[in-house]
Amino acid sequence: MEEEFADIADSLKEETKMDLNSSIDTSSMIYTESKASDKKKNDIIILSDSFKSSELSIPQPVVAETFVDKLAKWGTNFIYNAKVGNNIGCVLLGDKGIDESKPIQLLQTSFNLSTRKERDEFLESFKQTIWMTYRENFTPLLYKEFIMPGKDMKLFTTDNGWGCTIRAGQMALANGILRHFTHNLKRAATKEEYERIVRGFWDNGKGERHPFSIQNFFVEGAKYNKLPGEWLDQSIVAAILQKLNGMYKPYSIDVITFIDGAIYANEVKPKFEEFVIIEKDCSVVQKTISGKLLFVSLNLGSKAPEQEYLDPLKALFTFPELVGLMGGRKSEALFFVGWQNNSFLFLDPHLVQETAHECEGDETYHCGNPRLLEYGRMDVSCTAVLYVGEDGVEEFLKRAKKYSETHNALIKFYETAPSVSRFYDSASLIKSIV
Repeated sequence: MEEEFADIADSLKEETKMDLNSSIDTSSMIYTESKASDKKKNDIIILSDSFKSSELSIPQPVVAETFVDKLAKWGTNFIYNAKVGNNIGCVLLGDKGIDESKPIQLLQTSFNLSTRKERDEFLESFKQTIWMTYRENFTPLLYKEFIMPGKDMKLFTTDNGWGCTIRAGQMALANGILRHFTHNLKRAATKEEYERIVRGFWDNGKGERHPFSIQNFFVEGAKYNKLPGEWLDQSIVAAILQKLNGMYKPYSIDVITFIDGAIYANEVKPKFEEFVIIEKDCSVVQKTISGKLLFVSLNLGSKAPEQEYLDPLKALFTFPELVGLMGGRKSEALFFVGWQNNSFLFLDPHLVQETAHECEGDETYHCGNPRLLEYGRMDVSCTAVLYVGEDGVEEFLKRAKKYSETHNALIKFYETAPSVSRFYDSASLIKSIV
């Protein structure tokens, strides 16, 4: 094992021309940098790409799961499974099960759970929401050169413990794309459409084949010093996903980020433009951006959610354009898709599942475990995600303006952005936060 990892380190040094001596700790699989290069870079090596030009034949995954990884996975999955259903574990660990004696709101649809028929319809509808979770045994991530001298260089083959906000952002984007395919849920999605969407999020490497993989995410995020192993803010995640969508344009949809709850009509209205892509067979295809996905950051209070914002938050679920809310509780990101009483319905990314491969279907992308989080336990920061189709822009803007005029509205509506705009493209947004 030590000889194998020594060969890996030698290959990395030769390919990246790093001026460093690496010692290998095979028990923790951490490369320790003993001599840092004078010029620090922020890019990332995806190991499978590094070996394409090498004579080495390394099976995937390159790094074996350590005892610590196994223990962490067991702990994460134990906590998740302890909260399945309406049981004592669910209550003790801070969640609530569904109250079948009360109606429940799933996005724009209300279900009367006291009848068997509507309970079944609710569960089926909930399962149609695309679910993203922690994954393991994906193509390893390794920093070419660390930003901070003397810091350990570690191979990541799982995002367990730090990637929940990324997974919540992926849920928001994937379900927004689902809205795009189904014309805002005017028809049911086909199995092929589901598979086409989730394939774009498979963690099997970088490039256009899987545009929203965790590898692509950190190739882009590293440009802004956002590296694997770090817990990220919602706005950072939204901005990086916006950037990736702009680079690859895989689904003819535009992603726009707004901050401080402000929506500017002139940023939503621009003509749905056409663009040209060149296929692998060199044929030229003209496509049209025919949908827009808005990430609008909101604030529910200063230190804790304030009661005055509870009803305005529920009111957002009357928007036919609402895809869901990125949010969570302290240090745990969740994706909210409805509410019951004074609690909010969510999908939980805190379950470690095997990375999807080409031969697999999409079974691991559907959740049958609906749970609730009390409003008072929510984090004050959340992000409303809304899909606006080309034929629904004017109706959405009227709805957003009317909502903004209500008491304690969480979204503010403006016709045009001010000269010093609070709307930022993804690069500016990231820089403003860090």
